[in-house]
Amino acid sequence: MSITNLCTATSDALTHNGRTTVSLINAYRAGGTRLLGLVDNGWAQLVNRGGSRLSEQRRQNLVAIEQQLSGYYQKGLDVLSTQSTRAVNAVVDATANGIDKLGQQGERLETKLSPLPVNR
Repeated sequence: MSITNLCTATSDALTHNGRTTVSLINAYRAGGTRLLGLVDNGWAQLVNRGGSRLSEQRRQNLVAIEQQLSGYYQKGLDVLSTQSTRAVNAVVDATANGIDKLGQQGERLETKLSPLPVNR
């Protein structure tokens, strides 16, 4: 296999793995958002179920506090997902550039050594 083909195959595999990783990060974000929705609904139902024991103001405050905490969680989930995606893309880009440079140097070396008899 030539150096060019090897570099191309490696870059392609790296790119596909990067896309898969970004897809997993997006699935994590979506799953976290869905889970948060379930927690929000469950909390509201729980607070409303104990309605006769709690004043209306207290129920509203409990739901508002939980929604505020959910907002922090959602913001953290978004930031973590965004930063993780950026990091994966940066690693894939840097590695692909390194592979390309290595391939170019390998081609130069291959060109210089091609007149020599090599057992294949």
